[in-house]
Amino acid sequence: MNTARDEKTAERIAFAFLRTMFLFGLVAWGYVAAIQLRDTQLVYNTLAEWVPIRLDYFGEAAFVPSMVAYFLLKFWEPKK
Repeated sequence: MNTARDEKTAERIAFAFLRTMFLFGLVAWGYVAAIQLRDTQLVYNTLAEWVPIRLDYFGEAAFVPSMVAYFLLKFWEPKK
């Protein structure tokens, strides 16, 4: 009886998670792209002093989950 509701809730949570991954990945990638347009040498700096990852690697790491989430959302038809 509650399995249909639980299944629908789980699907809505997964859909919201994919949308969140897509949006946050896109915003992070856009941030790195804007930094690179301003000054191409800044992408070799770290994200922050306490985060030892370069901006170009951060942009790549943000773009991949965003792209995967986009295609999953594009081909996924949630049940009504």
